[in-house]
Amino acid sequence: MEIKAPYTSQTSLKTSSNPYTQEGKESIKEEAQKLNANTMMMEYTLQFQLSITSLSQGNLSSQSAMENPFKLNNILSGIDYDFIGYTGKPINELSQEEAKELISEEGYFGIKQTSERLAEFVIQGSGGDLDLLQKGREGIVRGYEQAEKLWGDKLPDISQQTLAKALEKIDKVIAEKGGNALSVQA
Repeated sequence: MEIKAPYTSQTSLKTSSNPYTQEGKESIKEEAQKLNANTMMMEYTLQFQLSITSLSQGNLSSQSAMENPFKLNNILSGIDYDFIGYTGKPINELSQEEAKELISEEGYFGIKQTSERLAEFVIQGSGGDLDLLQKGREGIVRGYEQAEKLWGDKLPDISQQTLAKALEKIDKVIAEKGGNALSVQA
């Protein structure tokens, strides 16, 4: 008997047992659970990569916007600050001094904290899975590229340094897991 599996047009379940017997039902159930686990893992991987892309774009766009107040309103209007964890004073209400403080070495959008947020999201979210680490790395790079499109040019040095530092930390974990971290130029 052949049963078409959900979400897979080319995959089918085959059982040599009668599906109306207990043995046949158990066989079908086991095969269906495998497919559901695979489907769930693929969906989780995609969602993880989309989340890190969004997180990366939001953080790097915010960081860049504070470097150039003329582009500030256009960029800031599309950022979900709750998602990136920023709970401070609304960005568009910051004084020039407050904005500089946020992107300073110890500031929330500084290189150190932003790169840590990005790298830790990938590392923790991957649960140590090498494939998810690599997908998360790709998501950060994609988020950086999307932030550049919003910016309309290369992002400022602070964002380039942030990307490099986040990728360096992720690449170290990938190497520790026996993976091969690709060298990406942003």
